[in-house]
Amino acid sequence: MNVGFFTALSGLQAAQRQLDTASHNVSNADTPGYSRQRVEQTESQPMGANGSFIAKAGAGMVGTGVTVTQIARIRDMFIDRQVRAESAPLGEANIKSDTLKQVEDVFGEPTDHGLSAQMQKFFDGWHDLANDPANDALRVNLRQQSVNLAAGFQEINGNLVALRQDVNDRIGTTCADINGMTRQIAQLNHEIKSAIAAGQRPNDLLDKQDLLIEQLSSKVQINVAESPSNGGRSVYINGQPLVSDEHQFDLQAVPTLLNGFFTVEYAPTGQGAQLAGGELKGLLDSRDLILSDTSATGYIKQINDLAAGLMASVNAIHMTGFGLRGITGETFFDGTDASDMVVNANILNDTQISRGLDVIAAAATDPGSVSSSAGVGDSSVAVAIAQLKNSKIMGGGTFSFDDYYKGVVTGLGVEAQEATRKASTQETLVASVKDRRDQVSGVSTDEEMANVVRFQKAYAASARILSTLSDMLDTLINLGK
Repeated sequence: MNVGFFTALSGLQAAQRQLDTASHNVSNADTPGYSRQRVEQTESQPMGANGSFIAKAGAGMVGTGVTVTQIARIRDMFIDRQVRAESAPLGEANIKSDTLKQVEDVFGEPTDHGLSAQMQKFFDGWHDLANDPANDALRVNLRQQSVNLAAGFQEINGNLVALRQDVNDRIGTTCADINGMTRQIAQLNHEIKSAIAAGQRPNDLLDKQDLLIEQLSSKVQINVAESPSNGGRSVYINGQPLVSDEHQFDLQAVPTLLNGFFTVEYAPTGQGAQLAGGELKGLLDSRDLILSDTSATGYIKQINDLAAGLMASVNAIHMTGFGLRGITGETFFDGTDASDMVVNANILNDTQISRGLDVIAAAATDPGSVSSSAGVGDSSVAVAIAQLKNSKIMGGGTFSFDDYYKGVVTGLGVEAQEATRKASTQETLVASVKDRRDQVSGVSTDEEMANVVRFQKAYAASARILSTLSDMLDTLINLGK
């Protein structure tokens, strides 16, 4: 009867552990990173197997109930590796897609107030002036359209430069985030190892660590190695450890002396970190390629080249012409590129002594050196500048200014669309892998509630056996009275 008590008690305790685990599962059904847990049990060692009980011949061994072997964490490590492998390309694609969308917003084409419309109005101003070069109203209009054009170039350049600085700042922030995550992973390694050494199964700590590793994998492409003996994880980027056992190593964002832009270095060696994917690589590519002012495909570079080409072409003709008072040799625009493009201050300034409008050179000859009517009527310089609109000057004589700009905007649209498509495709792939993981590790509240009913019945059955055995024991005691 003593064996029966212990057998029923083991069933009661096992059912209680199952109920506790089911309750834990339901409570964490919506907890990010939580893995479903399951009580694993086996038959207890039967009496007689180790000589503690000798059964009569033919009676066999006497069972002693059930033993809970562990509370297992239901997890498929192969799927986890797939999630990490696909999260890095997704992080990179999302960053590039977001950057290109913001670049599109900066250009704001096609609109009535975009740079294309401003260039059209600028050349239309020269065309109108060519028809009546002495008309002050037309000169005022041309000057204002020129100011608007220069301001449009400066605005686009300024917004792109500000966007590039924002991306650079995010590089520093992302490195700090990565270092914070790796420190937590290393600390969890210590706690997990301590728990395993004490004979415990640290399921919840392992869930926290897996969630951190998954979040880290979206920021930088990593490889993860696990130690079967102590449960610790090591995290690597391109063979360089970020986490090794309980030790953590930083990625540091170091500003350059040239422009203050961050380079990403592996702190232990001081060498540039080799990044193969993730948000951090997406940020670096956005800053150094998409928003570059030196790369031929960089949008800052392209808008600067357009501004410089336009200024150089207009100035080359304007400097050969004469204003209304015979002024010659004046540039029309000043500056080096879109960042500092302005209309010549002498054209903008109207004083009691001279008018800026008179500096605008529309004639190829000095009005003062010929008859009054001939000088005022000469507009060959204005005509030449107006004709620049359709002249193939950009791209080594391949594109007009308008065609070049339209090519930049069209190329941006295609690149942004492709980046969005790639991000969407990658997001679908990651979602599919995560769905497979949820099928394995996720908590179904319906399934857990069904298990609760089953465990409750098992608990009640074991309790009923204990009650019956207690009644039998009472009967035996009363027989002896």
